[in-house]
Amino acid sequence: MTDDVLIHIASTLTAPTDLVRLQLTCPRFSAKVCGSSEMLSIPEEAARLWLEGCSQQERGWVPRRGLESWLGLMHEVGLLWLPLAFGWSHPTITLSEDGALATKGAGDGMFRSAANRVVMRSGRHSAQFTVVAGRNMFFGVVRPWGVPGVAVANIMKGHCFYYTAGTRHPGTHAWEGMQDAKGQGDRIGMLLDLDQGSMSVWKNGELLGVMQADGLSGPLCWAVELYQGSARIESAPAPPSPTEEELAAAKAWQRRTRLGLLLTATDAECAAASQGREGNYRHEWDA
Repeated sequence: MTDDVLIHIASTLTAPTDLVRLQLTCPRFSAKVCGSSEMLSIPEEAARLWLEGCSQQERGWVPRRGLESWLGLMHEVGLLWLPLAFGWSHPTITLSEDGALATKGAGDGMFRSAANRVVMRSGRHSAQFTVVAGRNMFFGVVRPWGVPGVAVANIMKGHCFYYTAGTRHPGTHAWEGMQDAKGQGDRIGMLLDLDQGSMSVWKNGELLGVMQADGLSGPLCWAVELYQGSARIESAPAPPSPTEEELAAAKAWQRRTRLGLLLTATDAECAAASQGREGNYRHEWDA
């Protein structure tokens, strides 16, 4: 059989683990193929073609770094396809409903975290959190290391949380459109755009606004932080990202609010007010 025929046959395998097994069967499948781009093996070329057929959003999740394995990128997309669930959690948090529900009872008097295991490093990602029981909780993203032992993840640089009182954390920041979500059954949708570095928030299906306009970068994982109560996570279709105009408006609103100025303040007034102050607040979310 020609290489083209073997690549066509290999392309019928849609699981990266099956392509890896194929690559291990004999030297013909592990050798580099002259007719393939970059002198790839037949399974690697099949994985490259599979990714080529993914949506623009899905390809945006896994930008290739150097000569990174196409099989590895295929596996990464497969993980990001999975229904969202918590996989890491502090010992005081109980996971149920196949990991979709996190519950923390009274006891240690601390906020504790649970997080999804799948890492997001680029592109656009969305999730929905539901308040099942309790009031004080945080929904958002964390770095994918140390989650089970983390206490008060909402104060750690590099993380980004919506608090059910409405504010953004770390730092207890106001943002245009913010609302609380303290009712049982309230749903908070979140869109993380790692190309923009932004996080937008919806409540019960209604867009509230851009909670953070820039500064976020991967790797990140979806997470919840609970003091006492239960919260559910689930997958949600990714809505459109904020426009450049919406991002600029969110930045302007947050800057004027932070500086204690009227929303009608000019850029010159903002510059004057920020002298000696702006550096104390700039990008507190940076890792």
